[in-house]
Amino acid sequence: MEVINYELRKIFRYRKGIWYLLIFLMIKISSMAMLDKPVNESMFREIKSVQYYLDKVQGKINQKTITYMDKESAKIAQAEGSLQKLNNSYYDGKIDKKTYKERLKPLIKKLKDREGFDALFSQYNYAGENPKNRFLLNTNGWDSLLSKEHLDWFFYVLLFLIIAPIFCDEFLCNMEGIILTQKNGGKYLSLYKIGIAVVLTIVLSILNMGTEYLFSFYKYGLQHGNYPLQSLSYFADSSKNISLFGAFLEISFIKMIGAVELSIILLFSSVLIKRYALILLVITADIMLPFYLFSLGSTKYFVPGPLGLLLASGFLKGNEYISDSFSDQSRLSFQEISMLQISMILIITLCALCGMICVIQKKNANMRFGKMRKRLQ
Repeated sequence: MEVINYELRKIFRYRKGIWYLLIFLMIKISSMAMLDKPVNESMFREIKSVQYYLDKVQGKINQKTITYMDKESAKIAQAEGSLQKLNNSYYDGKIDKKTYKERLKPLIKKLKDREGFDALFSQYNYAGENPKNRFLLNTNGWDSLLSKEHLDWFFYVLLFLIIAPIFCDEFLCNMEGIILTQKNGGKYLSLYKIGIAVVLTIVLSILNMGTEYLFSFYKYGLQHGNYPLQSLSYFADSSKNISLFGAFLEISFIKMIGAVELSIILLFSSVLIKRYALILLVITADIMLPFYLFSLGSTKYFVPGPLGLLLASGFLKGNEYISDSFSDQSRLSFQEISMLQISMILIITLCALCGMICVIQKKNANMRFGKMRKRLQ
């Protein structure tokens, strides 16, 4: 326990890890506030009128929903036609200004929610293509949380600043030789350090995902987490039978495994390379090269390394096709990843982590001390 307390003090006090964490949270929240844009801007802009209609039709599409949406669509179309006729009558001098204003008032009242209805109607048409798995809801919150395939560089920098010094500081200060001569040094101390790195990574991952969840909750709302994942167009053709909130938990878990893999790679690189600049170069290349290298979007999820796990959202996507302008045909741009394949990727990742941990242990093993101890016995 004393070793753990010392390592934590070294990370958060002497290496100023607590300041890195606070700065990360400030940058994270500020960047989301300034840069985050709703996937469905019209729905976000007209949220009051959208919510008015959603209160009547949200959830699974049934005959009552169809009847209501068709009637409202007809009423709005009729109001638009009446407004055009009213304007023509007024400008042609067929009615006076007083009559014009009296007739205009109910039409404006009816048409003020038109944009909100149009935003919901587009989602209604999407859900109507597969009403069994696509429900009506305000999608912006869950889209913000689940549908954006992006690299969280602020978080990766935080991991680098906190995890990399765990071993690198000792190499830079030439302390590894002294540590290896101690009875509880070497591989025993490295086990503590690996454990601390893994636990810290898990805690930081939960904090990171929790921050994103709270931001989406307060900015957009995260109602109806029990609705099917396919309610979001990003996952339109997914075969996964999972709810929106269940998808958030699964994606968060996969990202956490990816963050743990990134931390172990940092430790692994530390004991082999022992230089901050080279370690940063290796980690950046490991993440960025596969991200931009492959034309088929799903390929990067199979490449060895943490990239696919850190992105995570693609594991729940379905097949996607794009139109080829030369052949005038559709071609596959993303191939769905099955649950069996996801399981295999996680198993391979865990095996790779175990292999890297064994190498770290071997590099930190006090072989001379072990031989001397056997001679004395």
